[in-house]
Amino acid sequence: MASAELFATRHVVADDDLQRLFVGLEQGCVTLTRGGRFNTLDRPTKAGRWGLLSRERTGCRYNAEYLPQIAAYVAAIDELGYPSERVFFELPHRALKLDMAIVRDDGSVFVLGEAKRSVPKLDAILSDVRSRYSIEDPGEEGRNEARQLAWRLWQTRAPYLWLIGPAERRAYRVGYEPLEFEALTQLARADAVGLAHIPQRCLAVPTLRQPQSPNIAVHQTGARVARPGS
Repeated sequence: MASAELFATRHVVADDDLQRLFVGLEQGCVTLTRGGRFNTLDRPTKAGRWGLLSRERTGCRYNAEYLPQIAAYVAAIDELGYPSERVFFELPHRALKLDMAIVRDDGSVFVLGEAKRSVPKLDAILSDVRSRYSIEDPGEEGRNEARQLAWRLWQTRAPYLWLIGPAERRAYRVGYEPLEFEALTQLARADAVGLAHIPQRCLAVPTLRQPQSPNIAVHQTGARVARPGS
């Protein structure tokens, strides 16, 4: 970077999310490192695994999805009572790149968290999932956010969805075949669903991506075709 200048953001920086960030720092759920980087309790690194700032050559910008995502992470642990051992932040490729997940003792996803940088995006993505992808798994498509969310839900069969935006955390009970969403006043507390205990074994990031057959090619559209000679 040629400069440490922080460019102004057009996105909302919500007081509600900031308050939970500071709660997380006080409780130790979140730790800050140099350069606007931070760790959650899962998979911390010395330099900070995640960045609140997106670096560019001439400066940096605020990462608009991470603050609401941090707030939800802190709320899950500090307010709803889920042990930190169950709560994963920004999962890797093998776990479908979920923004957040709360898992059962067997590692299956109980709550699937999806974060967006603005509240209107939450309405739009859920409406699109309902109207276009409720009948069957549409397959993976990286550029279509609604299709990605539907695919993740179908793949995990998570019974709860948490849509996360600035100062907004919307909980839904999810039904399948067809995909249906029942709006809840808030996400269920851990003690109400039998997940308030620390798991007996250490839970690793779940492997959720199904292995691909060597004779099957998956195009970006999600369509599957046989490889030549198969």
